[in-house]
Amino acid sequence: MSWPVPEFPVKRDAPGAKITLWLGLLFVVLALIFFLDFYIFKLPLTEVLIFIYLPYILIWMCLFTYAMHRHEQARIACQSWNASITFKRNEWVNWCQRRLMVTGVSLLMPKSVKQVYTSEWKQRTEEEDKQLLAGYDHSVEAIFTALAKDLNQQHEGYQSKLKTVYVITPNQLQNTEIERNVTKIWGCATEFIQTPDDIGHLFDEEDNSAMWLLVGLNIWQAGQIPAYHEMASAILLTSCYYFERNTFPFNGSLSRFMPINEMQLTADLPMLEKMNLLDKEEEKSFWLMRENELAQDVIYQYCNQAQRRTFLKNNIYIADNQVSADREAVFVMAMMLIKAMETLSPQCLLMMDSDGLGYATVVGCEVR
Repeated sequence: MSWPVPEFPVKRDAPGAKITLWLGLLFVVLALIFFLDFYIFKLPLTEVLIFIYLPYILIWMCLFTYAMHRHEQARIACQSWNASITFKRNEWVNWCQRRLMVTGVSLLMPKSVKQVYTSEWKQRTEEEDKQLLAGYDHSVEAIFTALAKDLNQQHEGYQSKLKTVYVITPNQLQNTEIERNVTKIWGCATEFIQTPDDIGHLFDEEDNSAMWLLVGLNIWQAGQIPAYHEMASAILLTSCYYFERNTFPFNGSLSRFMPINEMQLTADLPMLEKMNLLDKEEEKSFWLMRENELAQDVIYQYCNQAQRRTFLKNNIYIADNQVSADREAVFVMAMMLIKAMETLSPQCLLMMDSDGLGYATVVGCEVR
């Protein structure tokens, strides 16, 4: 998601001092008094100076001094107002450039579940895998234990720095069990999130040593045959981090991941070649982009040639994200992984914006 630009108040212009107007008022009134005295009243000049001119000049000076004081106050207030607007604008720009660094990624899925492309294939696959899936331990505790073990191998001792576990799950019936197992395994608080806005406050955290865990969890009922997308994923985040030329915020679309292998891509190779998405120089490099114009635009606009060539090599993962991601989120995740290559396990992670066609916009990067 792209964070909206806030509406800032319009800057104010400092009012003019209007000194000319005050001087004009002084001389016009003095001239009027002189005209009335010289042609009509014909009073002695001494009396006119003492009882008319002098009091008027004193009153004018008091009014003029008060007006200049009010003008100075208005000018200072206007400058302060404009400075506060500039500060808020700069603060927003700096905020939207802050990033969270990915320090660990873990993917978990039921064993022997295959990728599906059509309803007929899905039905046939489910029938074939019915026996293979029987007995697979997909309890919440088992899933969390596996995720915690994998993350600890990538970032040993992260549990001591973990502040909160944020859970994305469509099944609200098991929230109590999820909270209990989070407390048991990680020993920290649990928060359930529905949209990326629910983790927006993480960008304002100033604790450089803190960590947060985002867990995408799809839980199926006992006895139900799991579909390929029913699995768990976790991403370990640490505090604010800046990425060069990246002005988009992190998106928490991390609920479902599906690993595929080269054999499952055989049927797609002609399509990839036709769309010029297959790197012919490297046979093991795949560019998976149906509805590819959006993804190509993102990659070629923000990534240089060396970065583009790091995408989609070796082990490939597709993410059919339940919380829809847009071009910014897709690009940010790819850039995060590029920047954090040295800290992640040797696998390739892809983010995808699903439109119900199986898989749509897909990008990713090689992680050494």
